[in-house]
Amino acid sequence: MWAEYDSMTVESENSNYILHVTGYHGNAGDAFNNYHSVNWQATGRQFSTPDVDNDPWPNGNCAAVVSSGGWWFGWCSSSRLTGHNAAWFSGPSEVPVSASRMMLRCGAG
Repeated sequence: MWAEYDSMTVESENSNYILHVTGYHGNAGDAFNNYHSVNWQATGRQFSTPDVDNDPWPNGNCAAVVSSGGWWFGWCSSSRLTGHNAAWFSGPSEVPVSASRMMLRCGAG
């Protein structure tokens, strides 16, 4: 399975590294922009870590409770590619992820 995006930007530390992702292509499902529920979207979210809770989930810190890793969590998100509980939303349910690779190309062009 794969997902590719036309644009992925991360804002500065001052904004807690807000993620913006658009232009999905692939066969894995667009987990960053989960259109089933805005609560689960990663795009537009601040980066959270187990010791810094920036997610909107009312029941705790997703980075500490769900994954033990940093990510752009909504309500514990439909995409999690770090930590011990990696998963990717693909259709009606999340798919466990045994390995992932995020590659970024820097610069305009």
